[in-house]
Amino acid sequence: MAASLAEVERLLDGARGPEIGAILAEPVQARGGDLVPHPDFLPGLRRICDERGLLLILDEIYTGFGRTGRWFACEHTGTVPDLMAMGKGLTGGLPFAACIGTEAAMSAWPRSTGEAIHTSTFLGHPLGCAAALASIAILHDERLVERSAALGASLKARLQAMTADHPHVGEVRGLGMMIGIEMVRDRSAREPAPERVGQVVVEALRKGVLLLGGGSMATCSACHRPCHHGRPG
Repeated sequence: MAASLAEVERLLDGARGPEIGAILAEPVQARGGDLVPHPDFLPGLRRICDERGLLLILDEIYTGFGRTGRWFACEHTGTVPDLMAMGKGLTGGLPFAACIGTEAAMSAWPRSTGEAIHTSTFLGHPLGCAAALASIAILHDERLVERSAALGASLKARLQAMTADHPHVGEVRGLGMMIGIEMVRDRSAREPAPERVGQVVVEALRKGVLLLGGGSMATCSACHRPCHHGRPG
């Protein structure tokens, strides 16, 4: 963790450092392998941003709205970003997204002199807004965020127990219902086995279980080898 934060500061102190105005991060790396950072990492980024006058932007599109057992994953470490991107769970499926921020960050937009300076094609779309309000109400009223925390802890514990001696499982990790199983060729060496990701996903589908391949080396469903098409097994 300390080395990671030191690397961030090294980059900020580099030749291109003065051009950087913000740090953007996922509070839990999602499609990159369900990687949960050290508890001090996000607070460390917050400190760096505060010391250097930078914005901290967190991408909670994948992790937000209960997936990790909290409304937002940054709550696990008490980290408050300047800006937060959200989507997916915001509506429970309907395409919709939002960006929220602190008063200081959002008030930085100047007053319009006639031209729309902060807009998008479907800004404030009524159907999307209605779906978001309904989704948030259900999450709150049915205590689904708390349910995610409880079921996720139970599921992770059971998966860890089931795979404790499995030669091709390196680790079971995650928060709430956002859980990843690391596939390896050799458990002791932790050598990645990307080809096994697609195999597991396909076999699980045959048994009626939907899994999603992830990780930087996951096998692509298009070319059946590790690649960067963004469509892992």
